[in-house]
Amino acid sequence: TITEEQVRSKLLSIDPFKLAKPNNIHPIVLKEKAFEITPILTNFFNKSIQAGTIPSPWKLAHI
Repeated sequence: TITEEQVRSKLLSIDPFKLAKPNNIHPIVLKEKAFEITPILTNFFNKSIQAGTIPSPWKLAHI
């Protein structure tokens, strides 16, 4: 199980000056909205863990 504190901590530690990754969500948005999106992301991550599935796009690496 992933806690909201773990998710929030990771979001708040994001470097806002990095480029947006393949999802095109700029890191500054994730950091600035950390408190608002933490419950949603935590629920999503835990449902994924409970179902034993990982969304296909998460399996892609951009090297």
